[in-house]
Amino acid sequence: MSTRADSLWGDFHQATLDTQTCRAQLRALHRLRSDARAGSDMLDVERLLAAKRVELDMLEAVRNRSFAEIIDFLAGECDRHPQRTPSL
Repeated sequence: MSTRADSLWGDFHQATLDTQTCRAQLRALHRLRSDARAGSDMLDVERLLAAKRVELDMLEAVRNRSFAEIIDFLAGECDRHPQRTPSL
């Protein structure tokens, strides 16, 4: 695998891990919200949930862009070497 492919794959893998971690945190916050009583605790949880949703949206955008870069790279490799199929 080329250095560029290694780098792209590493970026995508890290983005996937970050997204999974954020989703797990979001699930935990949802559980916390269902356990929270009305009052200031509930407002804090709601703020955390809103911030975590924004973070998840950004992480998913990074992951999608990283995946698109892999596709573009592989398409370029196929164009340069039509007889050879690049592999990750």
